[in-house]
Amino acid sequence: MIDEKGKELVTIEMDNTNLIQKYCFEKYIVNDRNQFARSIALSVANEPSLYNPVFFYGVSGSGKTHLLNAIGNYIVTHNPDTRVLYATAEMFINDVLAAIRSDSSTSMSMLRSKYRDVDVLLLDDIQFIEGKEICSKEFAFTLDSLCMNGKQVVLSANKAPREFEGGDDYLRNRLLSGIVADMGIPDWPENEDIVREKAAEKDLLIDDGVVEYIGKMHCRSLFEIEGAMANLKAYSETVKPLITLDTAKAVLTAGIFDAYDGSEH
Repeated sequence: MIDEKGKELVTIEMDNTNLIQKYCFEKYIVNDRNQFARSIALSVANEPSLYNPVFFYGVSGSGKTHLLNAIGNYIVTHNPDTRVLYATAEMFINDVLAAIRSDSSTSMSMLRSKYRDVDVLLLDDIQFIEGKEICSKEFAFTLDSLCMNGKQVVLSANKAPREFEGGDDYLRNRLLSGIVADMGIPDWPENEDIVREKAAEKDLLIDDGVVEYIGKMHCRSLFEIEGAMANLKAYSETVKPLITLDTAKAVLTAGIFDAYDGSEH
C-alpha cells in the first residue's frame, strides 16, 4: 500500500488477535510457584484493567506464553467484542522499524493504532526491547496510553523489571508500578502433573518410573520436558512402542537415533 506521497505503508491486519488457541486455563498446570501468576491472569481475564499493568517473568519455558494466550482466549470467548492483541517483542520491534523505514506519518499512525486501539494488549518476551532506544520509547508511550485509557496490558519477560539494564529507567519504574509475578518452574514432585500432561498430549504411555525420571532429570523448563516427550514419542513410533525406564534413560541421554542398542526386544 502506498500513501499520498508515494511512501510504502506498513500493512497491519487489525482484526487478527494472533492468539495461539491451544493455550487455555484448563490446560495450564498450577503449582505452588505459579499459583499467584495464574490467579492474577484469571482475574484480569474476568475483569480487564483490574490490575494494570501485569508483568509475568520466569525462565524460558516456564509457561509465560501459555498464560498470556490463556488470558486472551478466555476474553475473546466470553466477551467476543473485546479487542485483544497478542504479540511478541520481536513482532513489535519489526513493526516499529518498518514504520520508521517507511518514513511516513501514516505508517506511524497505523503502527500506533495497531497497538493502542485495543482493549487488551498481551506482549511476550519484552526483554528483547531492552537497549533498543527507539523501540523502548515507543513501547513506553504505548504502555502509558493504554493504561491511562483503562486498557489492560499484560507483559512477560525472562527476568524481573529490576534486572532491566541500560537507560530504560522510566520503563523499568513503570513496570514496577503494577503487578509483578514470578512464574518459576517447579521442582519434583510438583513436576509430575506437567510430565503426565505433556505425555497425554502426545498419546504417549509411560509408567510412573519414567515420569519420575523425566521430572527429576529434565525439569529445567517446559521446553525441556516437551523435548523429552518428543524424543520418546519418536522412539516409540520408529523403534519400539514400549518405553521402559532404561529406554527413557538411553534415549534422553544419548539422543534418539543412537540410543537404541538392541538390548530390548
